[in-house]
Amino acid sequence: MAESSTITRDLIFPRELTPEVRDVLSIMCFEAGPIAHAFRQADRAEIKTQAEDEQAFVLHWLLTIALEHGTGWRKHAGDVLEVVIAEAKAAVAARKEAPAMEAARG
Repeated sequence: MAESSTITRDLIFPRELTPEVRDVLSIMCFEAGPIAHAFRQADRAEIKTQAEDEQAFVLHWLLTIALEHGTGWRKHAGDVLEVVIAEAKAAVAARKEAPAMEAARG
């Protein structure tokens, strides 16, 4: 397994399909897309724009949370996602303002 500064320990993937893992693996591509877009817009992750890459990123992110937090995974993911969405909105707004600010200086 590749080393990463954000991974502090390995997680054990259950042999039996738990309700939490089933819920995560049932997320459809059209559900994963907006989550991946928010992470990309917030500059939290480099995700290719292909749907399968977006879905893979989201499933991996959520599986990690589900394995770490069990039945509380949705709340934890939601808390993180609220912050990511706020960062994404701010980043999009800043990118829209940048050309106007440059024009005003110019």
